[in-house]
Amino acid sequence: MPLVSARLRPTGLPPRRLALGGLVLGGIVLLAPPVARAQDAALAPAFTSQTAPPSLAATGFMSAVVLVDLDSDGDLDAVEGLASGAVLSSLNTAGPTAPPVYARRAAGAAGLPAVVSFAAVPAAGDIDGDGDTDLVIGGGDGELRVSLNTAGAGALAAFSAATLSPYGLSDVGDNAAPTLGDVNGDGDLDLLVGRTDGTVAYFENTAGPAATPAFALRTGAANPLAALDVGFSSAPHLVDLDGDG
Repeated sequence: MPLVSARLRPTGLPPRRLALGGLVLGGIVLLAPPVARAQDAALAPAFTSQTAPPSLAATGFMSAVVLVDLDSDGDLDAVEGLASGAVLSSLNTAGPTAPPVYARRAAGAAGLPAVVSFAAVPAAGDIDGDGDTDLVIGGGDGELRVSLNTAGAGALAAFSAATLSPYGLSDVGDNAAPTLGDVNGDGDLDLLVGRTDGTVAYFENTAGPAATPAFALRTGAANPLAALDVGFSSAPHLVDLDGDG
């Protein structure tokens, strides 16, 4: 079953399931599937608490980490948003089959923004369909900023300067916590954004695959998550936890 916590964000759904982060006095919000199925018991994930790799340096209060292969070597690197608004990256030097060993890069490496408002929360995905990984960065001010990867597929990521609210994105209130995924199954990446009031904003990408993104804020019945409210500081993340596609 999906589960979530707030800033370091595990996860859940679309188009079938969602796990929403809501850190309320350290609590965890559990969202059960609407209909129990026999295969749920067999496929249900089992999580165990682990400490972060020692080589992933401490980042302090309200850190938010997204894992992505920045250098196309087959392992997962880390992009970290800090309470200060800084966005940092750490390359995994261990390789895809070994325990991770992270090497922190200098501030501003690969064009990452030095400061984005405060309480930066990065999300990673190929939003412009050119085969490399771009970043959408939420801030404590509720704004969304985009840094496109200009390096191309297979190359070490190099990000453009962060642009405020491009492609139809807009302020969602406070503490924007974005995540990218194909929510409506049309082949492009849509955007879910958590916020301080515990609800989730939905920006549908109407452009289609391999096109310049065009996001439209969907509200009411057009937002499939309109009825969800975790109370405080939602932080959604999209993943297929039960292997149902």
